[in-house]
Amino acid sequence: MAIGPDQHRLCDDHGHFMVSWGSVTNCPVCGKRCKAHPHYHKKAAFHFIGAGNGYFSKALGREVSNKWEEEKIMNANGYVREADLTPHLWEDETEKRKQKLINQEREVLRIEEHINDGVEMGEAIAMVYSADRCLSGELDEIYDNQIDLTP
Repeated sequence: MAIGPDQHRLCDDHGHFMVSWGSVTNCPVCGKRCKAHPHYHKKAAFHFIGAGNGYFSKALGREVSNKWEEEKIMNANGYVREADLTPHLWEDETEKRKQKLINQEREVLRIEEHINDGVEMGEAIAMVYSADRCLSGELDEIYDNQIDLTP
């Protein structure tokens, strides 16, 4: 039977969890003995006075008293809810980055082909990144930043 409020524990592998007062402090997942969660025991008065109130917010990494407080803190820190994002935003941005990396890899492979054919590196780079391609803006779609080819 628990005598006091629940205690916070921290497993190195599985993160934060709660144990009843006076119970064994082993991780419920892996069984390793776990130390007290240092963040929570600094504010022990909050836990003894408000035992049972509030919950641990994974988004904030700390305990909050209710959803309203969690939302207020998140808005103040500039967090954006996933529900407020446009649909498929993450997938679209990831696909753009993948495509950009594929295009950059193609350019590198073209340089390597020229080098394997016996062309010197400087000439191979000049052949792949010709002045016409640089001025046309074609390479601006592949590379975000300026290419510095100086030795």
